[in-house]
Amino acid sequence: MQRAFRRMTLTLSIVRRGVPGRGPSLEPSLCACRRVARRTFGIERLRPEQETAMVALLKGLDVLVTLPTGFGKSLIYRIPAMLRERPTIVVSPLLALMADQERALT
Repeated sequence: MQRAFRRMTLTLSIVRRGVPGRGPSLEPSLCACRRVARRTFGIERLRPEQETAMVALLKGLDVLVTLPTGFGKSLIYRIPAMLRERPTIVVSPLLALMADQERALT
């Protein structure tokens, strides 16, 4: 059986806004993300794209991530939201996608 996608393009865009150098340092943020992934979700290892996006979010940067289905996009916003002490706003087409998929089944 031949796979439909032999090569996937992964996109990670980080938009830098604000004052450079502000926000938590890379290592404590990354360690905290890994700890939450392990303790809360039972995930032993995050993908490099997930880690990069999570650290950028914790630094207060805007992030746009385009990854294949099943690549763990929801963790990218869920884990940093658990670590921040303020509300998090996520714009995601997930609910619309689920509604479309449900309509296709009926």
